[in-house]
Order: sequence, then C-alpha cells, then structure tokens
Amino acid sequence: MPRPVNPDDFEIGRRIYTARRRKGIPQQEASIAVGMASTALSEIERGVRTLKAPTLAKIAALLDADPTFLLTGAPGRGSLTPREHKHIQNCRQLTPARFDAIERIVATPEARTC
Repeated sequence: MPRPVNPDDFEIGRRIYTARRRKGIPQQEASIAVGMASTALSEIERGVRTLKAPTLAKIAALLDADPTFLLTGAPGRGSLTPREHKHIQNCRQLTPARFDAIERIVATPEARTC
C-alpha cells in the first residue's frame, strides 16, 4: 500500500523536480551526483519521502538553487530567485557592446516606470 503524501513534502518535491528539469539534468544523473539511489530521488520529487537537511544541501548545490526556495517557495534573504539567476546567466552570454546597450536602456527614466 503506498504511503500517504504529506502536502509539504509534495510541494518541496515539486520545486526540486521543476528546478532539475529546468537545468536539464536527468534524474539518474542527479541521483548519482548527490549520492543516492534514483528511486530515492524519485520518491523525494513525488513527495512520498521526507527530505533530510544534508540531502537538501547536496540537491540545492547541484541545481544551483537556494535551499530556502526549495523548502518554502520563497526566495531566501539576500538571495536571487530562479528567474533572476536565469537573467544573470543570459546577461553573461551577451557581448560587451550589447550589455552596454541594455545597461543604457535600463538606466533611462522611461525604463524605470515600466
């Protein structure tokens, strides 16, 4: 008989699953990287296994995610949201000339009102 799913564990697992998929890391590869069986990671992602702190730290590091965000869905104090991380990654791929152009646009008074 399957174990009942704790709603908090389910939400944590959903955020981990989403972050892993966004990074493009297969479940098997992620489980090896954090040192656990793929079935254990699957159970965490489905919310049928409670996540322990050391495992959370390993998963967060692998996914370059804020542990507070994975646990609560809210960004941690002084940390960036996954969307902000994505914007930073995109900016790092710009040529210096394009980055300067975007910086000039954002610095205009009109851009501050949107």
